[in-house]
Amino acid sequence: MLDYQVKRELYLAQGVPEYWIVNPDALVVSRWRGAGDKGEVLTKSIDWHPAGMPQPLSIDLAALFAEVL
Repeated sequence: MLDYQVKRELYLAQGVPEYWIVNPDALVVSRWRGAGDKGEVLTKSIDWHPAGMPQPLSIDLAALFAEVL
């Protein structure tokens, strides 16, 4: 609960552009993009394209969880 509420609010209020929580039990990643974002729960893939990077980082979540778990 600390990561989902207190820590998330603190990080985003300080200007962290994205906050992710990886939940290996549920096999999902929760992501928020800024303080006003309601967030999303990703089950298939996650794409991250920070400014200045020529290509996004794309992660297949099923493959990732299968490999690490």
